Amino acid sequence: MSWIARLRQRLGKATLQEADLSALSCEEVTTFLLDYVDDALEDDMRRRIDEHVGTCSCACERALLAELAFTDRVKGTLRQGRAPEELRRRILEKLSP
Repeated sequence: MSWIARLRQRLGKATLQEADLSALSCEEVTTFLLDYVDDALEDDMRRRIDEHVGTCSCACERALLAELAFTDRVKGTLRQGRAPEELRRRILEKLSP
């Protein structure tokens, strides 16, 4: 887990401790959407978000789907493979003292 995910998780725990442990509000769900997409939430919070998205008529479901689609596109872009050897060599040359 990246340091950003760990930080988000810690912040999420702090927010969760202050929040009501019953159903989440739309505002709370949107606060946790990026953590949800990054799989940086504990199972209980993930379940609560799933419950909210499944029962609420707000735009949370669309926001979650949009965030998931965006993340998939970004991840797909990042999987372009390894940089050409010549480029790697030139970069390493520039970085060498």
